[in-house]
Amino acid sequence: MAGNHMSELSPRQRMINMMYLVLTALLALNISKEVLEAFQTMDNSIGFSYSEKVDFNKKEYDAFKLKALNNPEKLSFWNDVADDVKNESSSLISVIDTIRLKIQDLAEVDEDGKLIALDDKEITLAVLVKKSEEKGYGYGQLLKEARSEYKNFLMSLDSLDIYQGADSIYKLNILSLFENPDYDSDGPEGRAEPRSWEHKYYGHVPVAAMAFMNQMKLDVGNMEGAILELLQKKTGQSSITVNQQLAVVKAPKQTIMLGDSFHAKVFIAGVDTNQLPKFNVYAYNSEGERIDNDVIDTLSVEGSRGIFSTKPTKQGTYYLGGDILVQSEEGEKTYEFMHQYRVDAPMSVISPDKMNVIYTEVINPLSISVPGYSSDELQLYSDFSGCKIKRVKNGSYEAIISNIQKGKNARKNINLFIKHKKTGKLVGKKIAFRVKNVPPPRPSIKKKIGPQSLSTAQLSSAAGIRAKLDNFDFDLKYEITSFDFSYPTNTGSMITASYKGWKFDQIKAQFTGLKPGQKVIFDNFEFKVKGSKNKPRKLYESVVITIL
Repeated sequence: MAGNHMSELSPRQRMINMMYLVLTALLALNISKEVLEAFQTMDNSIGFSYSEKVDFNKKEYDAFKLKALNNPEKLSFWNDVADDVKNESSSLISVIDTIRLKIQDLAEVDEDGKLIALDDKEITLAVLVKKSEEKGYGYGQLLKEARSEYKNFLMSLDSLDIYQGADSIYKLNILSLFENPDYDSDGPEGRAEPRSWEHKYYGHVPVAAMAFMNQMKLDVGNMEGAILELLQKKTGQSSITVNQQLAVVKAPKQTIMLGDSFHAKVFIAGVDTNQLPKFNVYAYNSEGERIDNDVIDTLSVEGSRGIFSTKPTKQGTYYLGGDILVQSEEGEKTYEFMHQYRVDAPMSVISPDKMNVIYTEVINPLSISVPGYSSDELQLYSDFSGCKIKRVKNGSYEAIISNIQKGKNARKNINLFIKHKKTGKLVGKKIAFRVKNVPPPRPSIKKKIGPQSLSTAQLSSAAGIRAKLDNFDFDLKYEITSFDFSYPTNTGSMITASYKGWKFDQIKAQFTGLKPGQKVIFDNFEFKVKGSKNKPRKLYESVVITIL
């Protein structure tokens, strides 16, 4: 039953959980074809992990049934509880599958089973965000209700005292995984606007939504397995007399990275400590079948457990299997054991949450993940001293390059890399990012850029000159710090004066004397990022206003 506790998630499952951060950060972008295909690949990988979890849980349910048949008086109750867990989990999975099928139906699939409309955000909007009265399907609200029902069911099991002692952490895990809070988001002019839980799927592309739904299925499967493990503990407490011995393989990880060691403990459940077992290991083929009866190794024994450790030299699926020999009054008894584990290549991911560059003067959100590692074991670094890395939470960081990069010493590229906190060892490879300065804004009057024709009344109603930056992925605000104003006199000559700030308070008196056909010029602007401590920069653009 290894791998159900949250601290014992497999590297594959840890990788998938970390990729949540990458997904949610990238969904708002105009995503490239390569990234969309990567989402498709990840969806397939999550689906494979879920299939493995379904197989694992099925064995647990079968074990409950067998125990109930052998001892119905003491164990049939726990078998009924296990059936309730199965039914409630299946109910939520059914809702998720309905959503996935609807997305597939609208996005269509090719002959290989891949989505055709990978990036049509309207599909996800209609399926998950919009309600029926908004000409949507309302599945997001349905999913929210199903998740709440599942959460309430899992929390109700507390009455059976399964969340005791160290296992009380499961209640926090349940709330963390299946809580569906509504939230506030930034609306017009910075006002907070209430949003429903399902609104978080706004802007998601279908292929990412599919992966998200598969991840949710995996969350259900993992929690289902964890609850079954807790129920198994209760069945152990219910049965005092040991009348059956089972071979058990306990491994902290089901998947390891190439270069790491696989560890496992092999033991007999219900063993007599006065008769220590012997552990024989045999060779198995790629299908998990024993090749012959030649013993290739015997495990060292600690207490009553056999200790296995190996360091594979190549990727693939491996099998640890053999026999446990136990002496009894009837003679020697043999219990077969077999355990499957995988070895994958190490891979680190550093994902920019906005785009594929690091911009100066702004906060650049970043997400990291490494299969086989928990995010709290890792730390992100930069090889450029001018780039400050700030940890926001596990797996999420902010990169800040405060100074504009210009001149011969300007950095055009930097490397980001991940290290293990305790060992200081580099994890994965260094990843290069381009460094760019934020593009300059354009001066605007009354929200318009470039030359305009305004009446004196319209010009007088303008508060001032603002710095506007269009089509940029960051919510960045500039401010004009100074400008020159040129206006005609009665003789036709132009007078130019310089002013601090961006407002027209000091020059509105000049507007009243302007006549139709005359022109005024605003130029020689200086600007900076709002709140920045950097010196203002020049803005080489003029705004010419023709008076109506």
